[in-house]
Amino acid sequence: MKSPKIFIKCFETDEDIFALKASWEELHKNCGVPSVYNSFMFIYESIQAFKDNEVTRKIFTLADENTNQLMAIFPMQKYKNFWMSIPFNSLETTALNEIMDKPFPLIRAGFHDICWKAMFSHLKNNVPDWDHLSLEEIPSSYPVLELLPEICLEQNLIYQVEFDSISTEVNVDGNWNDFWLKHKKMRRNISKLERFFEERLLFTVHDNNWQWCIDQYIELERKTWKKGLGVTKDDETINFYKRFCKQLDATGNLKFGFLTVDEQPIAAVIAYTYNDTVYFPQGCFDPAYKKYSPNMVNISYFLKYFYGTGYKKVDFLCGYADFVNKWTDSEIKTYNVDIYIKRPIVRLITADLAFRNSISFLKTVLNNVYSKFVKNI
Repeated sequence: MKSPKIFIKCFETDEDIFALKASWEELHKNCGVPSVYNSFMFIYESIQAFKDNEVTRKIFTLADENTNQLMAIFPMQKYKNFWMSIPFNSLETTALNEIMDKPFPLIRAGFHDICWKAMFSHLKNNVPDWDHLSLEEIPSSYPVLELLPEICLEQNLIYQVEFDSISTEVNVDGNWNDFWLKHKKMRRNISKLERFFEERLLFTVHDNNWQWCIDQYIELERKTWKKGLGVTKDDETINFYKRFCKQLDATGNLKFGFLTVDEQPIAAVIAYTYNDTVYFPQGCFDPAYKKYSPNMVNISYFLKYFYGTGYKKVDFLCGYADFVNKWTDSEIKTYNVDIYIKRPIVRLITADLAFRNSISFLKTVLNNVYSKFVKNI
């Protein structure tokens, strides 16, 4: 089959981006890696909530020049970056600095390679105002990692790949009792909390009344170490979650899990659902109940709730609580990718990074040698 010739456009205004809604949603249903995080409502609401004069939204669309069929959407933004007070322009996924997870472009299934190659060629040859492209949280299985050497050689670009973190998934399409019996610590913590509080303890799932739920969540998070980091990071982030929860609630893809004592929340988890996947983007607990592990107990109850509901997995995303890693059915290594155009400022940056990395490596080697030496004394 002959490969389509790709035509690329860039949209920057709210009006032009909103006009993409119908075609975006059609592509989302047919792309290779669909998620809540590359849905139209997520990207558009993030654009509305996070207004910054220093950031330019750049939504690139890739279409078949002959049929005009939409092949891909790369939601990106440009901002001013600095190296030793010297400015340079960076591109990253839209909303990445605020609330983005799984920052994958929408690419029609079967056209991954051609769209990535077309996008890099377009950036190199037709977009003059960028020096650096950041791709974060790219799973090890994602094809772009294999394509990078070839693409960057063709386009004369510099690229660096570094390990980021591990994303954790738990299967919920099996039998809850099998999962329950595997995890002694989970059972012990639940039993401890249930014995102490008895009928005062209650776990509930809310799939409506989003406004009350998000307000309850915010009030609880402000009591915790997550204040200023999660939903309550700042007013813009709170505004985003309220806007997005309203949109997601209308589609039936939003749920809250609350653990309460005497009807007062002591732990809460937000869940998004899409296709066969449940996402747990945010969770918090009241530190006054820390010794009872309320976060683990609440998440355990919430996992149990999703068993037998038709969903196949719960995705805890990157950087969730450590105890979740012991429950995992699938650990996904993710990587950060930095791509640079070969300009004088970029050569200085990459030379500096290479020097710092070599010093860090040398320190690691020397520390290991010293440790072995001390051990053998």
